Amino acid sequence: MSSFGLKISKDNYNVFDAEDKNLSFTSKNNMFKVFMAGTIQLELTNTGGPDIDEVEITHNLGYKPAFFLFGNNYGDGLDAGINRLPNNKAAGFECIYGISKENTLLIKINSAFSTSAQTFNVKYFLMIDKLAD
Repeated sequence: MSSFGLKISKDNYNVFDAEDKNLSFTSKNNMFKVFMAGTIQLELTNTGGPDIDEVEITHNLGYKPAFFLFGNNYGDGLDAGINRLPNNKAAGFECIYGISKENTLLIKINSAFSTSAQTFNVKYFLMIDKLAD
């Protein structure tokens, strides 16, 4: 094993001679690097039909970066998360997704049938790493 780079061994293993499987971290592996992170809110209104909301995050990287989104629904008082409505056998559902662009990340919510006003917190992580072409 190379001695170059950063390594952290698991408990009871010597970092100088531990096999990769016994390391908690090694910088020899490729890893996503966070460029920007934050939390935004998306809102659905009580329309009784299709509804959509979106937020655009400007990053000005000049290419389409990789990203991660994590959503949490807290506005309906049920703390049930993002799910199908009005129940788990319904055809309508809420969908939060992102679109990576050269200088922005567009985060959207789409509901096929919005039955109550709801607010969604969405945590985003924009990476330095490019999306595969």
